[in-house]
This record gives sequence, structure tokens and C-alpha cells, in this order.
Amino acid sequence: MLIVFEGLDGSGKTSLIQLTKERLQQRLDIEVHTTSELGRNEWWSTGARTAVMAARNQQEQLNIIIDARLTHWESVLQKLLADDQVVLMDRYLLSTMAYQGCATISYGWLLQRHSVLGLPKPDLTFYLDLPVDTAMQRLEHRPDPSRFDARPRELFEETHRRFEEATICCMDAGWNVSVLNAELPLAELSNRVIDLIIEQMAEVAA
Repeated sequence: MLIVFEGLDGSGKTSLIQLTKERLQQRLDIEVHTTSELGRNEWWSTGARTAVMAARNQQEQLNIIIDARLTHWESVLQKLLADDQVVLMDRYLLSTMAYQGCATISYGWLLQRHSVLGLPKPDLTFYLDLPVDTAMQRLEHRPDPSRFDARPRELFEETHRRFEEATICCMDAGWNVSVLNAELPLAELSNRVIDLIIEQMAEVAA
């Protein structure tokens, strides 16, 4: 089962994924895997992450991300899903739509490209909706801010708007997306996420 977490930088994805992993493993007595296409330390993503930060425009970023996504799928994700493992993933197509989408890279084209490349549709996607002000306040306390963290407010607002539009687009295309209030306490968010994951597991097993 592929479960994806999406949201603005500062929305709390990393903390939520880690707590959810620990609680799921304890509650269901199963192994839960966490992964990311553009993680900081994984062999498949270190170079791609650096290249995205250095890219000159959204098209260059997109090309790098699609290459990284295919490498991650072929080298990591495909085997885990084939073995019926539970995978919690930090960012996927919704983030691509929000950060790389533009006048020449439409949501519809990105969805179609995803399908043409044979990439999987998540069983569940959680979009952590957070006001821009709160996201920017949280990022002020990050010890190692990235280029994306330091963007001006108007770009954060644009990305937030695109996340909302991309969420609707994916829902219309049949993706199972749940919108969560990322200002809720972490433990409460994790409980909600786990309840929805268990519901989805029951539907798949039925």
C-alpha cells in the first residue's frame, strides 16, 4: 500500500510520517517503510536534490524530478509494493504540480505523463493544508533552510494555491486524497491518518 504525504514546506510531513510509522507498527504489528524521492541522504536522490536546487527554471526542475521518480520507482518502490508492504512516502505528484506546475506545465499534462510512464497511483494521499503565515513562521526555526524555504511570501502563496487546485484535479481524476488541517496537534493528526489508513486496508482486503 502506497500512502503519500503532501504539503507546503513547514507543514509537518516529516514528523507526521515518523509518528504514524511508529504507531502503525505498534498497533498492527507490521513493518512500515518510509521513503522519499528527493531525500537528503539516499543514494538515489542526493544528486537529484542538489540538481533541483540549482535548476534555472521549472522545466529543468521537472526533468530532474521525473528522472528521480523513475529511478526511485524502479529501484525502491516497485519491489516494496510488489511485496505488499506498507509505504509512507514524503511528496509525490501533488508536490510536482504545486512546485513545478506553470502556464506551460499543466496539471492535466502532469497527470497524463504520470500515467504514461506507468507510475503508480497512491492508495491514499494526505494533503496537509497549512496557512502560509504559519508555514513561514515554522521555517524560520529550521536549522538548515533550503532554497525553497527562503522564497518570498508571494511564491509561498502561489504554491499554496496550486496545492489546492492540484488536489481538486487529482480528486477529479479518481485519486483518493484527504485534506487535513496541519495546524492540529501532531498526535491528533496521526490518529486521523491511522484511522483512514486502516479503513483503506479494510476496503482493499474486502
